[in-house]
Amino acid sequence: METPENSKGEAIQYWERRRIIWNLLLFPPSILSYLFSSGVAVGIGDSPAFEWPVVAAMFCFAAVGANICYSFAYVIEFWIQETQVEAGYRQQGRTALFVLGCFLGVGLALSGGMSIAQAQYPL
Repeated sequence: METPENSKGEAIQYWERRRIIWNLLLFPPSILSYLFSSGVAVGIGDSPAFEWPVVAAMFCFAAVGANICYSFAYVIEFWIQETQVEAGYRQQGRTALFVLGCFLGVGLALSGGMSIAQAQYPL
């Protein structure tokens, strides 16, 4: 029988291997939504409130926030392990949770990129 320590270690390995996918998945939508939103403002002739170093810092802070959100998967994972209903969860539940989280993350990345552009080019 698997001990709780081994189970938690296996869960950490599962989620940490997918963190790279998570970060690579969120990069394009955030950049594209930023470029589209800021491109509209530039096309209208708005002047930026701040320059590229601040934009880069905002994207870095957003990436840290996205990784903090990703870490909340551990809360669900360890809660499920404590409830002893993890038999079917390991095969299908983790994948479903990862896919659902990725969809949510892409939506937030789109919103985040747009928000950074709106902060740089306020109305």
